[in-house]
Amino acid sequence: MADALVQTQALTKRYSDLVALENMDLTVERNSIFGFARPERRG
Repeated sequence: MADALVQTQALTKRYSDLVALENMDLTVERNSIFGFARPERRG
């Protein structure tokens, strides 16, 4: 996408044997606000 400020495809993060994130696709478009919130409501 031409207006994407941040873009990932199939992002995976591992800590030894723990898979914390698997195959995440994400596009954050220009002029948007984006954040992650965990279940405890802390980012």
